[in-house]
Amino acid sequence: MFFNNISKTVYGVKVQVVPVFKFASRVRWESREKGSPVICQSVDGKTGIGDPGGTCATCPCAQFQDGEPPECTEFKNMGLVVLPKHGKPTMSDAAVLPFKRGSLPEGKQWITMLNMTGRDYFSFIFDLTSAQKPGKKGKFWVPTAMYVGERTDCSAPKDLQLPRAVRT
Repeated sequence: MFFNNISKTVYGVKVQVVPVFKFASRVRWESREKGSPVICQSVDGKTGIGDPGGTCATCPCAQFQDGEPPECTEFKNMGLVVLPKHGKPTMSDAAVLPFKRGSLPEGKQWITMLNMTGRDYFSFIFDLTSAQKPGKKGKFWVPTAMYVGERTDCSAPKDLQLPRAVRT
């Protein structure tokens, strides 16, 4: 199920979205336990602040060690707008979809596909669903994006269209 943990909106098993931008980030928690405090964070995916902090590319906490995954978790995030089934999107429909660990390949694939178009991300509409994927600790769900079409004035009924930019 897709849900917005800020607005508490539950969207269901499929949701239509317009991607807007991507960004990378990294987080290192004190432990893998839920609620554990963050001890190092990189809001740009390049420079960590905390313990140990510094350049993520050379940080030992961001590297595999003896086949074990890095202590630091890498995220590829997609800022997007969820298209509500009825009505125009509002600020509460803005969301960030994080891809990490097992879902990182799907996130990278979506970002690569968007980059290859050479166009603004927000030119497109996608259906988000999820698929089960096997992992070391069992099966888990990963978000998958399927191209629906281009976001144009014709792609929505007149009463749902976004206002045009005013040119002066």
